[in-house]
Amino acid sequence: MYRTITFIAVVFSFSCVAFSQSYAVTTIAGGGVPVEAPATAASLYSYDSIAADAAGNLYVASSALSVVVRVDAQTGKLSRVAGNGIQADAGDGGPAVNAQLGQPQSVAVDAAGKVFIAVRLHSHIRKVTNGNITTIAGTDLYGSTGDGGPASLARVQVGHIAVDPFGALYIAEGARIRKIFQGIITTIAGTGIAGYSGDNGPAASAQVASYLPAIAADVAGNVYFSDGDNHVVRKISNGIITTIAGNGTNGLSGDGVPATQAQLENPASLAVDASGNVYVSDNARVRKISNGVINSIAGNGVFGFSGDGGPAINAGLAAGGLALDPSGNLYILDLSGRVRKVSNGVITTVAGNGSFYTFSGDNVPAVNASFSVCGTAVDGSGAVFISDCGNARIRKIANGVMTTVAGNGTAGYTGDNGSATSAEVIPGGLAVDAAGNLYMADSVDSVIRKISNGVITTIAGNGTQGVSGDGGAATSAQLYAPSGVAVDSTGAVYIADRFAQRVRKVSSGTITTVAGGGTGGYSGPATSAQLASPVAVALDAAGNLYIADYSFSCRPDGSSCSGADLVLRVANGSISVAASPPAVAIPFAPIGFSGLAIDSAGDIFVGSGPMIQKLANGVATTVAGNGTYGLSGENGLALNAEFFTPIPQAVDATGNVYMSDGLRFPVIRELSPAPSGCTFTVSTASLQALTAGGDLPVSVQTGSGCPWNAMGLPGWVTVSGTAYGVGPATLTLVAAANTGAQRSSTFTVAGSSIAIAQQAATGAIGFGPAALIHRASAATLSWSAPGYNALEIFEGGTLFAADLATSGSLQVSSAVADGAVFALVDQASGATIASATVNAVQPIRPVRRTAE
Repeated sequence: MYRTITFIAVVFSFSCVAFSQSYAVTTIAGGGVPVEAPATAASLYSYDSIAADAAGNLYVASSALSVVVRVDAQTGKLSRVAGNGIQADAGDGGPAVNAQLGQPQSVAVDAAGKVFIAVRLHSHIRKVTNGNITTIAGTDLYGSTGDGGPASLARVQVGHIAVDPFGALYIAEGARIRKIFQGIITTIAGTGIAGYSGDNGPAASAQVASYLPAIAADVAGNVYFSDGDNHVVRKISNGIITTIAGNGTNGLSGDGVPATQAQLENPASLAVDASGNVYVSDNARVRKISNGVINSIAGNGVFGFSGDGGPAINAGLAAGGLALDPSGNLYILDLSGRVRKVSNGVITTVAGNGSFYTFSGDNVPAVNASFSVCGTAVDGSGAVFISDCGNARIRKIANGVMTTVAGNGTAGYTGDNGSATSAEVIPGGLAVDAAGNLYMADSVDSVIRKISNGVITTIAGNGTQGVSGDGGAATSAQLYAPSGVAVDSTGAVYIADRFAQRVRKVSSGTITTVAGGGTGGYSGPATSAQLASPVAVALDAAGNLYIADYSFSCRPDGSSCSGADLVLRVANGSISVAASPPAVAIPFAPIGFSGLAIDSAGDIFVGSGPMIQKLANGVATTVAGNGTYGLSGENGLALNAEFFTPIPQAVDATGNVYMSDGLRFPVIRELSPAPSGCTFTVSTASLQALTAGGDLPVSVQTGSGCPWNAMGLPGWVTVSGTAYGVGPATLTLVAAANTGAQRSSTFTVAGSSIAIAQQAATGAIGFGPAALIHRASAATLSWSAPGYNALEIFEGGTLFAADLATSGSLQVSSAVADGAVFALVDQASGATIASATVNAVQPIRPVRRTAE
């Protein structure tokens, strides 16, 4: 049975009035973006492109999530190789996993294992070598300029990319195809004017479509591309362009006939095997062009997911990207959120769980786990419970380890009076009583369930939606989409019954209404009030009830919606407004998490954009978040940290606040009260790094127990040890060697801004003294590049010498061809520092080129 679950976010917009209690922030569960996990348990929704390396490892890029992940061919584990989940372009010169990627649209891998990423946001091509990332093409400006010069100075229109065995990179731009080889960019096909012409002539004079959805290269260096608007697949060989599949009309026909007579319905991704056979994803099929004839080899034409373990030709498909491993196995990035493999005609799933959420991490450190969050609760021992609604489980964090305490992974309502971990559940809001019993709201099945000593039961609701049963047995009553739950010191359970517009109470097995159901306002008897949509409930130490009441309405045409959140307080049966932020305009109905966090004193914690605010005695203060969206600031002062979508959901007896943060790859973060009155003094306001990089110490002076952190470090600066501390300490920053132009940035330590700059790299390579004049003699190849740890030299793209010192010389044979290019390369990053071209007529002067 298909079920739809909607959760409402309780989000406020207070202004910061004053600073009082400070907090330290720590992530206690989740990785923010994909971490090591079984690939078959991972969510691969929102992924756009797939590639395979020489070992059969798969690389998958997501523009929506701003990450590139890797599926290991040997272990089947999925890990992140680039991107930290933030949509921007930053981090060059540093670890790729810490970099920001601006919507990675396409990924390719060369024979040496270097990963190339086309990022759409700023029209860049970026490269990952030995775990570090650099930009090799694009200038932040959209366009197609710079042919014949360094790719790093050219404008590109980023599309799909491919790399050939010789190290050339190809970019499918709008109405043209461009090539980057040895750092130089050229156009090899298309005039820039969209059309369909030029077959059997020079590719550079031909017209191609404005949208080119795929590109591939074979072992001979021939280039293939999907000419999308023209419904054909075309080939470039020795500079000549031809059509190899499609008759130019939209449709799906022609299996078993010459490929140029067939109709292609939606030619998208391409792959080419070692024999020159071309594979094309065509909507709900994958078709193969071999010896000029086209046939379907996977997909039955039905858009969907089916057929695993059987003949690929009979399977339901939603074919996206394609890749081939060295053994000729075909991988299909299926839009159902999976990677599927076709081997010997049989189709299977090798990655992706078909869910929007990843599930991983049981019985391992919670910080390595993956989950969704629709509710959080904490017990008296400090154990944290998570409503993992996307994976139909309730998870527990105790002593830093994640386990499952309820749910078998299938959403449903079964298993009462049996083992909680064998039951089907649809968890929402959570609560824990003093005895450690766990309560769960199930808004789909309209029940409240209880887990006690590992056994699950229903304590309220008969499984049908409605509003009935007050004064009678709670299990005979009707509930209408209960979303939140709380429990008081006597064991009485309070239910936020959202669509019933009531808060109901279960005590000694009997159900009553304690708030809502009337027609009055927010004053006087609570049962006379008219509630809009109570989504969450919480209790303070005195037993006063707090209700998050959400009011939401849209214009009749659906063009805009507005919502207003209230926190209501019920004390001694009377209702009043505890917090009343202004109404906010939002474009669509909010889909998020229910939650309401109240401490023992009755202070209210709420999410406000990327910040957390605390309302105490009618005054709102910001206690976490610097106003910038992100995920950083671990173990430091919470006010300096970055958050995505923080939703406070629980407060424990010592005042620690627990929240979910992030929608797509959520984490659980904890705010811990820090000593009051913390001040910080930082030793410097500016730093100057050497070209060669090195250590840069920064001293922090503060009181004992005061938390601080380093924030916003550029990608080329790392930290020796941790980027946070408590009390006075010295932070050691490590600048990477610079392989390009001068660079500078700013960051903060303990809230103080620090500027950092690094001089440009320098390098030269050349011949002397004779420089192979008329091939009469050998010459000396000399180089100099101060500031680098290790160098390598390439001749025409082939490694000539490696592990070289910062300067030196080598003898070069007179057999070197005229026009051969020697490139001086930084071994760590793969960036070209300088190059020189062999000239058989006169001595060569060093030619400086920018990084590849």
